[in-house]
Amino acid sequence: MTAAGLAQAQPSLKEKAATFIRAGGIFGSINHDTYDPHESVAYAVAFRTLRQVALLLQDDSIRQFAYEKCLGGLDQFKMHEDRNGVATKGLLYMEKSWDTAYLWENAEAALAYFEAAADTRISDPEKSRGFELDGLVILRAIARHHHGPHGFLTEGVDWNDHVGQQHHINQAKFGAIRYTEPFLNNQHILEPTLFYLKHLARRATREGQTEWRDLEENLLLRLPASE
Repeated sequence: MTAAGLAQAQPSLKEKAATFIRAGGIFGSINHDTYDPHESVAYAVAFRTLRQVALLLQDDSIRQFAYEKCLGGLDQFKMHEDRNGVATKGLLYMEKSWDTAYLWENAEAALAYFEAAADTRISDPEKSRGFELDGLVILRAIARHHHGPHGFLTEGVDWNDHVGQQHHINQAKFGAIRYTEPFLNNQHILEPTLFYLKHLARRATREGQTEWRDLEENLLLRLPASE
């Protein structure tokens, strides 16, 4: 609202950002039913918030904290392999006490990486490329969890049987949850997808069609040029 000229909250934003930073970051669970002091999506939300505050206040110290502590803090949640026969490579688990990988939270992390990539594209192309790949890896990992003939997208990947076998697709011991959150999943996953297509994807027109490709030249979307 301040950036849009609808309020003058700079002093309050500065004060609250300083409190957050003095505490070393406050990354406790923002879910309503878990209480860990460190949750992956809390780091992503903190980055996205502080990045905007830093831009508004023109404060590089806030920006540096956002990148180093908040965005960098996502590394601890990354899964670099498939676990217990489940496609977890590339996903972030939620937190230590509840280590399911929820897809809306992963989408929020992907968006944080994409915003970082767009933010650093001119100033540090190499770093920008790394952020872009981080976000793409997450969306690609999410895409592995469409199930059934209609592409049911699970709300989460329970690779450690934390939720309970009775809640898994086909009652598998380890696997995707057989429920979903249509608003959370669809809205959260759509946002980084559209952000990527609009701000980061390589766009070109060939033979009357417009193509969007990622930085590795994988085709993402092709539409008639008129659209």
